[in-house]
Amino acid sequence: MRLQLLPKHFKNSRNRMKVLNKEYPLTVWLSTLLLAALVLIVRLLFLYRTSDFTDVTKLFFIILILSLVLSYPAYLLFNYSFKRLTMFLGPGIRLKLLLAVIILLEMSLTFFVLGQREDRFNDSLFYYVYGSCILICSLFFKITY
Repeated sequence: MRLQLLPKHFKNSRNRMKVLNKEYPLTVWLSTLLLAALVLIVRLLFLYRTSDFTDVTKLFFIILILSLVLSYPAYLLFNYSFKRLTMFLGPGIRLKLLLAVIILLEMSLTFFVLGQREDRFNDSLFYYVYGSCILICSLFFKITY
């Protein structure tokens, strides 16, 4: 008789073991940054009505690099929360929603800190775009496979 090392909530209805997707935080983080940068670029294209491809490409990479740098501490906390919460909750929609709330709070804190340092940073466009992309990406990807 084999010992089961994983809790019983890791089993699905057909009695097969589910494998935890350990890359879930990284996948959600990177896809959120890419999707948000694309949405921001499209919004800025319609706002300023430019068609210069080189300027748009440069702006996309600037937004992407700044997003990577500014959100890296939030990613580390998100990854730590994922590892700790899977021990208590197990994979499922409750874990996804709790992680989405955690990452939204981290994003709000990051924007609050940026807003305190920079008086011009009151544009809520970034806040809404990143918030909606976080929700979309965190609910789209699977925690188990």
